[in-house]
Amino acid sequence: MSRKILRIFLIIFTLFACAVAPLQAQTPTPLPGEVDLGNAKGTIMTLYYYDFATGGKGDIVPLPDNQNPQEVQWDYNKAAPGTYTFYKVPFGIYYLEAVHGNNSFFAIVNVTEGTATANVAIPPNATDWKPVATPTPQPTPAPTAWTSPTPLPTSLPTPSPGMTSLCALAGLTIVAVYVVTKKK
Repeated sequence: MSRKILRIFLIIFTLFACAVAPLQAQTPTPLPGEVDLGNAKGTIMTLYYYDFATGGKGDIVPLPDNQNPQEVQWDYNKAAPGTYTFYKVPFGIYYLEAVHGNNSFFAIVNVTEGTATANVAIPPNATDWKPVATPTPQPTPAPTAWTSPTPLPTSLPTPSPGMTSLCALAGLTIVAVYVVTKKK
């Protein structure tokens, strides 16, 4: 009687192990077809030396071909919309400023070797910000600085066990059932 219960248990366990993987399968979420970069249009990017004494921007970096400052790229035929590129930048730490409307956003860039990427985040509806009305007239405010979040490096996702371990488990279960029934 106990061998019969063991066989039934092993068969149920094998069927359960084979059914788990398809039940855990996930459908990937599709990527959006188009990203709205409306906030970046008309933004002027300027590369400055980083001033360690003040912790901010220093003098403007002189670059060949009058590429500093430059407007954010918006021509689909030249590059992806919303991009900007500075060529032949020497190694060092720089202050990258994006002026959009009456607002200024920045990122600190460390160019060590090869290519460096700096993303300056412009908050949604940055052009829709309106100053608060005050009872006395105020002088026109200078552009305000906002810290741009730096994206953290992401690690690759940990792979799930998948079918390999389940197939091995099912194979071991079948061998165990065979050995149990063969000894009888």
